[in-house]
Order: sequence, then structure tokens, then C-alpha cells
Amino acid sequence: MQILCEVSLSLYLAADNPFDVVRQPEVCGRCQGRNGFHRHGVYWRYVREVRCKVARFLCKGCRLTVSMLPAFVLPYRSRLVADVDRYFDAAAHVRREQSGADTLRHYWRQWCGHAATVRQTGWPAVRPLARDPIGFWRQLRATVGGIAGAQVRLVRHFGLSLLRRYACHRVPSRMRHAETPGAGGRFGHPTHPLG
Repeated sequence: MQILCEVSLSLYLAADNPFDVVRQPEVCGRCQGRNGFHRHGVYWRYVREVRCKVARFLCKGCRLTVSMLPAFVLPYRSRLVADVDRYFDAAAHVRREQSGADTLRHYWRQWCGHAATVRQTGWPAVRPLARDPIGFWRQLRATVGGIAGAQVRLVRHFGLSLLRRYACHRVPSRMRHAETPGAGGRFGHPTHPLG
């Protein structure tokens, strides 16, 4: 399982040990055990020219391993969230000139294909939700003050990352009741919990 944690790039890289800047999970997404995690080592992530350690925890109850990925990193991608955000927000002629444009162009195509799935969550609570991918991207970013924060909320509450759905981001069972369709809309809540 992977949890995204909000921490700045500079703070994270300044720390020798990722356990100094991330907290262990409070509740296990599988067995619902509380405070049953212990440190379970680190693994290295390479994102562009940045090499960072990612903290891992192990649930004592069910042996689930949880990685605490910093939100400035896109899951399973080689670019920083800030790079992707700048590319998506740039004018078309500027995009072509940016370094690494092929990779970022690929991410843009993934977002265009995935935006409708993210839009189906009903979040953010801005109405109307933009139909075009760049307008919707900007709404997500504006809602929480940055695209990294939007990614954290999407993963935490809906099990979706920005570019696709991954099994490691499944929503814990205690939150699945919110996904039951009902009178309040697709997810059964008339007032969206994320605002």
C-alpha cells in the first residue's frame, strides 16, 4: 500500500532519515488495527536528478507494508509534481520547448484519458466542474493551493492518483461506505467531504 504525505521537497531532502519527516500511519487500511505499525526500512526513488529515500512501515497485525511517498513525487513516474504542473499549465508553444517534453507529453495524454474518471468523484466541490482537461486540472490545483495537495486528497479519499488508478492506492474498507450510490449523488454525500 502507498500513502502520499504532504511534505516539502526541501525539508524532505534536508532530512537524512525520512522517518524524521513522515509520520507512521495511524490505522491499517487492511485490518483496521490502530498504532500497530513499526519502521520497516526504506527504498530509493529516483525522480529526475533527485534521489530520495521513501519510508516503509509494517503493520504488526496483518503484515501489510505501507510506503509513505512524499506528495512532491508522482507515483510510478520519473518527474516531480511541480514539473508536471508547470508543463500542463504552460501554453502549447511553450510546452514544445521544455526539456523532457516527450515524457511530459505522455503524462498529458494520460491525464486527458484519466480526467473523466477523476471528475466522476465529484471533487472538488466547485460547480460546474470543467469538462476540458486543463480547466479541470486548474480547478483541482486552485481548490487546495497546489496539485500535490490535490493528489494527496484524491489518493486518500478516492484511491486515484492524478494519472491513473493503482492497486496500491485502494481506499481503506472503512471509507468504502462513501462510495455507495445514493440520493446525494454518485458517492452518496450531498455536501462533499473535501470541500
